[in-house]
Amino acid sequence: LLPLRLGPGQTPALLGLILFVLLIAAAYGFSKVFSGRGAYLHVGAVIGTIMVGNVFRIIMPAQRALVAAIRRAPRAGPGTAGQRLAAFAPQ
Repeated sequence: LLPLRLGPGQTPALLGLILFVLLIAAAYGFSKVFSGRGAYLHVGAVIGTIMVGNVFRIIMPAQRALVAAIRRAPRAGPGTAGQRLAAFAPQ
């Protein structure tokens, strides 16, 4: 089965390549079944479905986690902007 989520340190190149090949195969198959306009429409529907899945399975959970982390963080205290930014710099 396709790896729908990649772990830390993994590159999305393989997943992207697999999805690209599947999209090309779908476009070829749609062009054999439907007219040119119908094939374009169905390929667009497949791409749109992939985009919606990305939003609901990847982007929205990450956004919710980010907002929750911001709400849990203490308010910024006195100090210079550089000191505040240094607190979030990668170590």
